[in-house]
Amino acid sequence: MLNPSRWTNAGLTLTALLITLVTFGSEAAIADQHTNAESPEPIESTEMPQGLIILESPYSVEETATRLQTLLGNNGITVFAEIDHAAGAAGVDLTLLPTQVIIFGNPLVGTPLMQCSQSVAIDLPQKALIWQDDVGQVYLGYNDPRYLAERHNLVDCEEAIARVEGALGRIGQAAVGPDVIEAAPPE
Repeated sequence: MLNPSRWTNAGLTLTALLITLVTFGSEAAIADQHTNAESPEPIESTEMPQGLIILESPYSVEETATRLQTLLGNNGITVFAEIDHAAGAAGVDLTLLPTQVIIFGNPLVGTPLMQCSQSVAIDLPQKALIWQDDVGQVYLGYNDPRYLAERHNLVDCEEAIARVEGALGRIGQAAVGPDVIEAAPPE
């Protein structure tokens, strides 16, 4: 059996292709997320890539990734793979600042997007990028569901887009927020 946690840069494309039928989001993510009034606002800059929502994180890349994965798990969202691009670079004697991609999803919310347009499957499951820049600032970024809707011409799909947008927003804000995050107890 393949171990997705060991896949590197070269396997990212294969990873995305192998799991495009699985989608993202969770009804539970919408239901019970605590948000802080001082939550970070998404960064808006002409220097940032188009179609990404980017939040500054006060935590390291590793801690931000751990917080995000815990929140995803607490909300019934499956984490399919964690790709450590810096480790992949080190494996071929190159250097890269800390950079991780987390691939996650749940078909309850993503499937309705594909029912609107199957081409959106190329962008599913959802991915989160966590990276550190050259001055030490850490960021959490993910695809803007509105951008994906435009890219794939998702018509009559507003409810599904809004559900994904709300869940990702709440989980992203919590991952970079000040609250302590603990794994939910096993059921």
